[in-house]
Amino acid sequence: MRPDARTTPSHLRLPALALMALVVGYLAFGFRMAQSELHYAPRPAYVPPAAQAWSWAGQFHMFNEPRPWITRVEVVAVTGAKEVPVDLEALYPTLRQEGPSYARGRFLRDPSRQARLAADICGRLGLRAPTTLRATVTRTPKEGDAPAQQEPLGTWVCS
Repeated sequence: MRPDARTTPSHLRLPALALMALVVGYLAFGFRMAQSELHYAPRPAYVPPAAQAWSWAGQFHMFNEPRPWITRVEVVAVTGAKEVPVDLEALYPTLRQEGPSYARGRFLRDPSRQARLAADICGRLGLRAPTTLRATVTRTPKEGDAPAQQEPLGTWVCS
């Protein structure tokens, strides 16, 4: 019986296995360092503090660094002198623990996404011109006594 041509050549099996073991070990080490940075688990005694200098996975801040503030987006529908608050949580319920996607940085920095959200709100609520949507962003620090920062996000006219 001939060996299967699709499998790894026999002279490369041991180096491939060693490489896979090294990658798995690196990811496990990075996970452990991320856990110790969040204080979920103590840093193991056998790992020196300088180990994170070469562990990119242990320093990756996207998933292992909580945000120091709470971001809340508030929308008000303005028709003439009448202002009606829009309940975004009821229109767009979220299952994510970190909050709705419209309260994140990528959305808050992109005017085209904001305009699409405004158009969708107008469509879902049946709002027509001359109704204007006015949005504000409030950032409240999770810790400390610093005041909440409120800034306008934008204004859109329903069509």
